Amino acid sequence: MELLQLRYFLMAAKYEHITRAAKELHISQSTLSITINRLEAELGISLFSHSGRNVRLNDAGRLVYRYAQGILNQIADMDRDLKRLKGEQDSSISIAASSTRFVPTAVLEFLESNEHVKVKLHRDDIATLRAKLLAHEVDLVISCPPVKGDNIETKVMGVEELKAVVSVNHPLARQSSVRLADLAKEDLLALSTEYSYRNMLDELFEREGVVPNYVFEGGQGTLIDMMRLRRGVSLIPTPLPLNMPGREDFVEVPIVEPTTYRTVAVSWMKDRELNEPSKKFAQFIIDYHHRMFGE
Repeated sequence: MELLQLRYFLMAAKYEHITRAAKELHISQSTLSITINRLEAELGISLFSHSGRNVRLNDAGRLVYRYAQGILNQIADMDRDLKRLKGEQDSSISIAASSTRFVPTAVLEFLESNEHVKVKLHRDDIATLRAKLLAHEVDLVISCPPVKGDNIETKVMGVEELKAVVSVNHPLARQSSVRLADLAKEDLLALSTEYSYRNMLDELFEREGVVPNYVFEGGQGTLIDMMRLRRGVSLIPTPLPLNMPGREDFVEVPIVEPTTYRTVAVSWMKDRELNEPSKKFAQFIIDYHHRMFGE
């Protein structure tokens, strides 16, 4: 059995699709299939149930998955500890976030005074973030809601309130509050469904029996531009960042019936000692969030 076989096996299990797993590994589908077949031959048992290019772990596969993940985690930790023993500085940080609302600007500011540090930043849904953290694929997770687990350490960065954000010349800007049901009549500007925050918003509308009128869906940067260009309403976490350009052009209108909050946190594994740059960034991002959102 080879480590490469285990890595390929874990990637196929992660995506449950040979084509997508092969693309992520930058290899051909046939190479991935052959490698997995060899692993199954060595073990003397099938690890997946197949449906075309789709694959799903069977009972044996789930057993091997747990052991394979543990083996590769231990090897990664061994490499890191050996570097520390040899006096080599591990200056890399791998970060995964459920939203990039403020994380990229925080990373840029951090790098200004830590030029030697190398940062990898990923954005994923909550389930994927948790899986990557448990697999030691990332050092830190910044998410809302916080990822949970017995072996996961979490530090709350802040609590954000969902509000209707409009331009200063919008009729809602003169109101002290607005009911969620009343927003059904408004043109809504929203993040696209690939953002975990959008999923939370859709669940809120469904729970309250409100049908939203989305007239625009896009990324965070484009969403801010659309807010400036038209008289739409955006339901986003507040307060807005203190360093946001043109922040004075917008008004945050509290939403009542219901009032909705979300918790933002940074998390890491308890059983894995973070390197110094990761420890430093974890504290930095907490302080940064407090500074940028006035908490």
